[in-house]
Amino acid sequence: MLKHLVFIVNPFSGTSNKFKVSHLLEECLDKDKFTYEINYTEYPLHAQKIIKQRLGDQQIFAFIAVGGDGTVNEVASEIIGTNQSLGVLPQGSGNGFGTAIGMSRDLKKSIELLNNCQISCIDTGKCNEETFVNICGIGFDAQIVFMTKSDSKRGFFKYLYTTLTQSIKYKPLQARIYLNGQLKYEGQYAAVVIANGSTYGYDFKIAPSAKFSDGLFDLVLIKDEPIYKYFYHIPKYFNGGIKDLDFVINEKVENIKVEVEGENYYHLDGEGKKGTKIYEFFLNKSSLNVLIPKTKSF
Repeated sequence: MLKHLVFIVNPFSGTSNKFKVSHLLEECLDKDKFTYEINYTEYPLHAQKIIKQRLGDQQIFAFIAVGGDGTVNEVASEIIGTNQSLGVLPQGSGNGFGTAIGMSRDLKKSIELLNNCQISCIDTGKCNEETFVNICGIGFDAQIVFMTKSDSKRGFFKYLYTTLTQSIKYKPLQARIYLNGQLKYEGQYAAVVIANGSTYGYDFKIAPSAKFSDGLFDLVLIKDEPIYKYFYHIPKYFNGGIKDLDFVINEKVENIKVEVEGENYYHLDGEGKKGTKIYEFFLNKSSLNVLIPKTKSF
């Protein structure tokens, strides 16, 4: 029996032309395994509306997010806890989640990988009442994302430029961190990161030991230091060496509460937002079915 795929395409994400999706699906998707349809989103949260209208359709095998981490978040938020599966064709700017599960930034290669995917069940997270599947951050990293999201220009160099310009205004985050109900850390931090997966966009490995299905968050605290120290160690952010830096704290934990003083920013799967005073994080274990390449395992 053929499996039906519903592609949710965000034409506004990333830098590439998403309207070539139709041509490449016709050319590369295995028609002996799948039937498909394509839906293009027209505004923020449109993906969620599309899925809500279709969730009761038992003929749908999977919803495929074609876009960046924000698109993945929208699609995943609606199918967590159901028997539907999430697929990803990474076509955003950073593509942290899509590449972490083994999919390719090259659209044609990614469709070919999709032809031979398997289902893996992963954990997801809640920050207050909001869902994330990959990473949530509070502090300077979120400030960068927030300052970038309204710009029509995207890509690695745009994020780098914003990081450099915002570093002039850098102020540490004053925070208290409670782990499983007990106060564990208090002080000033550049960022407080709660990771379900290991990697931000552009292969930036913020939590190298994080696993999508280990039933635990990876808490990463980046202590307040002179700004030059963060830039000096940039190579370690890409090769997994960040965990060995003396100003970085790593800990695996299930429940986290963060209290923050003053104005702050946070992000969920790369979507930057203005912050609040209290953040509570809960893990939803084995809650999302994801299509991953057969060569990948968690």
